Amino acid sequence: MAAPPEDNSSRLQELKEEIDAKKRFISTLPPFCRSHGGSESDLFRANHIKILAEKQEEYDVIVEEQRVASVQREHLEVHPLPGEECPICLEMQPFTIAFRFARFSCCGNGVCQSCAEETCAGGVLKIKTCPLCRSEDFFIAKGDSKESDTEKFAKKGRAWAQTSLGLSYWLGSRGFRKDKKKSMKWLELAAEQGFPIALAHLAGIYGEGKLVNEDPEMARSLYKKAADLGNALAQYKVGFQSAKGYGGEVDMQASVYYFTLAYGNQYEDDNRADVAYFLGCWYRDGKGGLDKSMMLAKHYLTVAAKGGYESAYPALSLVLADLRGCQYGGVKDLSHGGVLLTFPGHNPLPKSVYWARKGMKSKDPGIAHESVKAAKFIDSNLQRSKICHNCGKCATSAAFKCCVRCKSAWYCSKDCQAKSWKTGHKLDCVKQE
Repeated sequence: MAAPPEDNSSRLQELKEEIDAKKRFISTLPPFCRSHGGSESDLFRANHIKILAEKQEEYDVIVEEQRVASVQREHLEVHPLPGEECPICLEMQPFTIAFRFARFSCCGNGVCQSCAEETCAGGVLKIKTCPLCRSEDFFIAKGDSKESDTEKFAKKGRAWAQTSLGLSYWLGSRGFRKDKKKSMKWLELAAEQGFPIALAHLAGIYGEGKLVNEDPEMARSLYKKAADLGNALAQYKVGFQSAKGYGGEVDMQASVYYFTLAYGNQYEDDNRADVAYFLGCWYRDGKGGLDKSMMLAKHYLTVAAKGGYESAYPALSLVLADLRGCQYGGVKDLSHGGVLLTFPGHNPLPKSVYWARKGMKSKDPGIAHESVKAAKFIDSNLQRSKICHNCGKCATSAAFKCCVRCKSAWYCSKDCQAKSWKTGHKLDCVKQE
């Protein structure tokens, strides 16, 4: 599980005081005069609003990290992680990730990978007998044991070996011929002992419905058992199934709960983009008991988009534009139309359009379609191609030219473009792929 975040209570108090002070100061400033370009007073007000937004985002993210840690902590109190203690360093190694132990061929017991590396430094054993059963006839198998030992220990009822054997039969790996019926037999035996990896894989078999008849209720039940025992994949699956009503009723609070657990499972090589996407959407829509927060929607959707989760591209595109509209006192909801304030250095359009266009290149027709809709929606509502982004002049001819780098800001003249770049467009501009 993820390490608990450090105590940020003092930083939160500092941010709260800074946010309150900044809000009071902004309330004393004159309102915006223009929606584009911006006078000196407009830019001065916009700069302070930007600082306020950055502090508010930092505050909200810290509070969210505390919420995630709290959910994990409370879950562990009810569902302690199963695992195996390394007899050398006495560190508990959870069964939530496959085979973190190096096993001894003599007894099937093992030590954690770091202790195994110290015991067998440079490929040379530093010990003459197994430290657990004292046998002199042994070797250390890092990861899975070899075929004969795996089968031997599986038959003795060792859940880790049954899981390893089941997965080997499923994949046709490590010297075993692919045999999905044998695979299921061994996985069921391991699942009966509550081994999370076996439970999660077995749930996938029932959900897929190829080896056995599809059984959504069984799949969801097995995933939930594995999820409660700390398996991150199962936590994601339960979060997804709860939102869609697969194998049971729709339960948005359960969806938020298990997605939160999955997001907190920060293992090596873990990609949390898929989980972040759903948490971002639930914060955007205020679902599952979460208070609606466009700031946290942006935070999670940015994690998802940068992690390559394509469904996040059009969602982030719209959230960026909507969020900036609220921050700067422009449109409160793009669905009601209006003009967004696009001062240089505070213009959300380049980043917003960047993610929409990135999504348009997706091979998934659904994502590409949603991205096209997002781009058209932003274009029609914000009229970005009809107004000079420096002086606010409306286009009356084909003389308007767009920024060749971001293709999201239009100007009536080279002078306006040069002025806009110096006053802040260089901070907004994002090169389109």
